[in-house]
Formats: sequence, structure tokens, C-alpha cells
Amino acid sequence: MTAIHIHRPRTVTFRIVVECPTCKTRRRMVSLLAMWYGATVTCCTCGDSWADGGQLPRPFQRGWRAESAALARARWAAAPSRSDADAEMRRMVEYESPTVVDVNLPGDAA
Repeated sequence: MTAIHIHRPRTVTFRIVVECPTCKTRRRMVSLLAMWYGATVTCCTCGDSWADGGQLPRPFQRGWRAESAALARARWAAAPSRSDADAEMRRMVEYESPTVVDVNLPGDAA
């Protein structure tokens, strides 16, 4: 099956340590945050993921949990420091929020 991806915003990776709803204990999690789309959080231990307050569907394939956890651990290791991630978020906001200028349209002349 061929997939076409039309739009994918830039993401910033954050390291967080919070209670995993699946593991029922505090775990390392990696969070991918994209402008306007919110965060996708993946547990580095069990491999489960959440987005927009709900758990993402689990794939129907053998070994998905170990693969997902390994990918999350690799993203955790490659994640920037908190200050670098915060700076990247500020750059994204500045890039995505250009200066707004008022323009007089025809018929609006006073």
C-alpha cells in the first residue's frame, strides 16, 4: 500500500517522566510536540502511545510493543536538552506567526 503524506508540521521532541497509564508507575516518555496538533507521547518501557488525551490504537502485528519502545528510547536518547527544545518551540511560534498588517480593502475608504 502506498501512502501519501500531504502535510507534516515540524515537531519538537521533549523528554518527560510521568506516570504511564499502562505500566501504572513513573516512566520515561518521549513527547513529540507539533504546532496546532498537540503532543504525541510514547512510553519508553511498554511502547504504548497517547495523543489528545486518548490512547492510540495498538497495531495488530507481532512484536509491535518492543519495536515501539525501542523507537521511543532512541528518540529519548536523541532528544535535545530542555533549553534547546524550548528555544526550538519559540522559533516555531515566531515562524508560524508572521506579523499581521491591516490592509484597506476597496470600498472601505472612509
